[in-house]
Amino acid sequence: MAYTPPVVSGETQDLYTLLSNASHFYRVMGKDNLLLLRDILNHEHAAIESDMELVFNYLLKGSHSSLSMLKLEHLYEYAAYFLNTLGGSSYLARRDIKTATLVRYYAVLVIHEADLQGLNRHGIDILPSLELVRADLQQQNDLAGAEGYLKNLAKIRAGYKR
Repeated sequence: MAYTPPVVSGETQDLYTLLSNASHFYRVMGKDNLLLLRDILNHEHAAIESDMELVFNYLLKGSHSSLSMLKLEHLYEYAAYFLNTLGGSSYLARRDIKTATLVRYYAVLVIHEADLQGLNRHGIDILPSLELVRADLQQQNDLAGAEGYLKNLAKIRAGYKR
């Protein structure tokens, strides 16, 4: 997946790119792997919050290691996909609100990290996405870490001047 990223910029310039982005995960992962991922998300939904935090920390720390083939630039492309494209938005619209909110939250964190390291090559302004995630988190009743997520977002928000 890291070496076949979705189109983040100019997605709507032609129909092929738009459709390709909408079916990105199906094309890159294949039907069987996508069905397996869907089953995992469905059957492990109770643990999704802690699992996503674990995966995020593993991927982010691994992306800083010279031993890892995964780089922050790879994570950045997918974060941008979820926050700034129709394909990414349509994918999240098909997920439950808890999963979609967590994916957007972690995407904001990845874009912020890329911004800090000068790797925000698409020039994504995370403030609009940050505010949407914040609003979603305030409406969620089933996220154990919502208070911590909101504090994190407030800290990130305070660091951006408009």
